[in-house]
Amino acid sequence: MAKKYIARDPRTGKPIQVSQSAKADASYEPVQGPWCALLPSDIMSLAEGTLEEREVRWKNDTLTMTRQHGVRGLSHVPQHMIRPAHALLLLAFEDEQPDVRIAALEVLPEFAVRRSDELFDWLSVLLDDDNPRVQKAASAALARAAPTFPSGVRSSLENELRSPSKERSQAAWSGLEALTKTWPDVVADHVDSLLLEPDVHLRRRAAKMINAMPAPIRVAKQ
Repeated sequence: MAKKYIARDPRTGKPIQVSQSAKADASYEPVQGPWCALLPSDIMSLAEGTLEEREVRWKNDTLTMTRQHGVRGLSHVPQHMIRPAHALLLLAFEDEQPDVRIAALEVLPEFAVRRSDELFDWLSVLLDDDNPRVQKAASAALARAAPTFPSGVRSSLENELRSPSKERSQAAWSGLEALTKTWPDVVADHVDSLLLEPDVHLRRRAAKMINAMPAPIRVAKQ
């Protein structure tokens, strides 16, 4: 059985308490695409590379699915396939083809809801991938995952918020803003550290973030 992800306070290691409504807001359905028309067995075979392609009907079109589509569809397999699907996803992160690595990053946030082991380690690695398109996909995955997996992405989020790359830092800030709706205590920790930065731009942006926090935390910060 896949392990349930538990968000933990990075300072104490204890589970972070969150309201039931926040948990509901943090969950999301897998992104829909033509890979949804694939049979689970074809998703696995395409992702593994034992099946080169499969045609599907999607929105009145006939489309050809390849390995990257199989990887993208891994979050749609039934529960009894999650363990082998997880193994295929880990392999996809280190595939030599950029499109396969991108597909793995695109499915990462939704797959992590079902099994998260090692996924955020790979996210950290691929944020510094040699391919700019892979880097961009990793930044997008970080922004999507942050509201649901605050402790899983904490170190990556810390680094990306301070990135000299405007695109990378903006994606991280988007993730932090979304995090205010689900784990505001974690955002407060990030803001605390950002307010100590020598970069005045970071301090100003962190100060503005305080206004996006729930009232009790906002009052405590002032």
